[in-house]
Amino acid sequence: MRSRRGMTLVEMGLAIAVAASMMMIVMMTVGSALRMQTESDRLAVAVSLAQTKLSQLMSNPALTPTGDKPMEGNFGQEGGLYAGYGYEITIKEERIDLAKVAAAGELKGTSVTDQLPASTQNNVSGTVKQVTGSETGGLVDIVRIIIKIKYPKGQGTFGEYRVETFKGAPKKV
Repeated sequence: MRSRRGMTLVEMGLAIAVAASMMMIVMMTVGSALRMQTESDRLAVAVSLAQTKLSQLMSNPALTPTGDKPMEGNFGQEGGLYAGYGYEITIKEERIDLAKVAAAGELKGTSVTDQLPASTQNNVSGTVKQVTGSETGGLVDIVRIIIKIKYPKGQGTFGEYRVETFKGAPKKV
């Protein structure tokens, strides 16, 4: 009877192939995780820049409407941390009827395509109460502020982070 002391060449080749396959899977997973982390970091910077712009606009007592063409600009013209980040700001004066808003249960915003499930968006079921104009005060002037932050996603592509809010319009004298 002959004893085996080692592995054959075929067994070695098979072991190397299995190890190489596992290494490829691990490397692809790590690469994907690093790309997602980078995009997450860039989105976090975009959120921070949107909050900063929103704070600047909300602290301004008299905002000038932008009309049909929004204000555009870049954060990092000379490179640095904010290179590739840009913004677009739209300011609109509007008049809303609070009675209609209360009856509908929502204030119609600009169309947004996000990835939240329909059950999460505008979930007001059971909260709408029928009211009349005298209970809510009627017509109100507001300023709608829309901020879009463009951020680099990588390989020449860009993402967009969008914020929309309202502010009471200043009283006209």
